[in-house]
Amino acid sequence: LTAICCGSRAVMVKTSGGTVSATTFTITAPVVTMTPTSGPIGTKVTMCVTNMTPDGVIPVGGITFGGISWNTSPLSIDFTGHVCSTTLTVPAAAVGGHAVTINDGNIVATRNFTITQPTVSVSPATAFKGEKITISGNGWPLQMPGSVSVTFGGEVVGLVTPNDKGYFSTQFTVPLTANPVSLISASDILGNTALPVRFSLKGPTFIVKPKDGFAGTTAAVEGTGFQPYSGIEELKFGNTNVLMVPSITNEVGKFTTTFIVPGLPAGGYTVSVKIAGVALTDCFTITTSDALPPLPTPVTFPLKQSLASIIDKIIIVWGYTSEAGWQMYDPNDDLGSTLDVLISGRGYWIKVTGDCSLFTRSLTAGWNLIGW
Repeated sequence: LTAICCGSRAVMVKTSGGTVSATTFTITAPVVTMTPTSGPIGTKVTMCVTNMTPDGVIPVGGITFGGISWNTSPLSIDFTGHVCSTTLTVPAAAVGGHAVTINDGNIVATRNFTITQPTVSVSPATAFKGEKITISGNGWPLQMPGSVSVTFGGEVVGLVTPNDKGYFSTQFTVPLTANPVSLISASDILGNTALPVRFSLKGPTFIVKPKDGFAGTTAAVEGTGFQPYSGIEELKFGNTNVLMVPSITNEVGKFTTTFIVPGLPAGGYTVSVKIAGVALTDCFTITTSDALPPLPTPVTFPLKQSLASIIDKIIIVWGYTSEAGWQMYDPNDDLGSTLDVLISGRGYWIKVTGDCSLFTRSLTAGWNLIGW
């Protein structure tokens, strides 16, 4: 018999006596049922076909997916022309529609399956170094543990397992080496790859609180988004170094510290900070008021806070004022020490055990005369 198309056909019968009879015969088109009809590579598909050749066989390779042999064992067709395949797994192929063909040698049935692309997302899409972000995925096939690789900036940062709905979620700490913009993606062992999404670092910020005040008052500075675990290289009010005690950023690049406003003329000044080579500025205005008595000048600074960075090297400090005469500070003699503040514009003699740096000043072992 030769395979013919579906539909109605005339059948002619001629007897030996020469009588001719005619009738019609309808060939029913095969019907293919697939569950599901779309999904990523690796999706398990159950397929049933009716109206195939009764008692026939679909040979190995008789079912194709986009032209690729799909069934690896023959499938028997029952006497009604019905066959249900064992579960077939969607092979590695391009995203989009693919023709599924079932051929038993006489009848050919077709259906379409659409390969979908799994997705990946990140929340939040911007953050500081050291902060945690959540990377999620949808539309992935259920697989063995650790079968999906999550990448950040091209580096694998986690192995995750989709649940029975194709979803996964994992937390990740933004590394200290992260670039300003990084791509996040995911891929699995079957050939699925998500389109990458962008992640951006938040830029550092720096602010002075309050924005104005009198000379000699205390102001605070805050910074976020700098390099984590890095020391403040400098903190300046105009051209005056006002960093009183060493300070470092925390795990997400944040810091807070205070300074005393120098005894400078009223007006606007730039306050600047520098950390790990990154410098930012804010503004502060020194104010005056006729309603208040003038602040004493010059400005005083707490000695122990001002010398905290070299306190372990100090032997003795001497200072002189016309009001109090000679005063000294000995770190080993708190009761006998009479010098407890440093006054801007005054000179001081500092004896240290070895070479060291005090803000922008370089001190050598022995006696040093500095201007404060």
